[in-house]
Amino acid sequence: MNPSFIAIVTFVLYGRMAFCEILSGSEGPTKVTKKGEMETSFSIDDNGLLSAQTRTWSSDKAKGFTGGVFIALFDETRSVQWNTEQKQYGVNGKWLGKSDRTDTWTEQVPTDVLPNIKYFAIVHRHTPTGRVLNWMKDHKEEIMLVTKMIASSG
Repeated sequence: MNPSFIAIVTFVLYGRMAFCEILSGSEGPTKVTKKGEMETSFSIDDNGLLSAQTRTWSSDKAKGFTGGVFIALFDETRSVQWNTEQKQYGVNGKWLGKSDRTDTWTEQVPTDVLPNIKYFAIVHRHTPTGRVLNWMKDHKEEIMLVTKMIASSG
């Protein structure tokens, strides 16, 4: 075996093991709509890499939803020190397509914030996009044509 290959593999393995988890947590399942739920888990390593996984699902047969998630980090006085950008994930109703999804995402926490972090909050919320209304506006002529065809066939 090539000695340089062994050295590279060894470096990669030991290099990755050097990062230590300094905080982790989870929230959920959180009821975001009547039949829509979200849950998120995360960890932060000592270099500030926040790695999270969010599951979004609808148990409604016909109606989906779009949900948002963000994570806030607090100091010992419970003052916000930093928060992620809000991520948005949409699902359909069970009969209409993908009603359950899991997304993995990362963000970089500033390293100067890390020593101050004592608490966290994971916030899930309904974040409607209006995509059905927008689709209807974009296809108004087709909808009117179909409506007239149905009305005249009666």
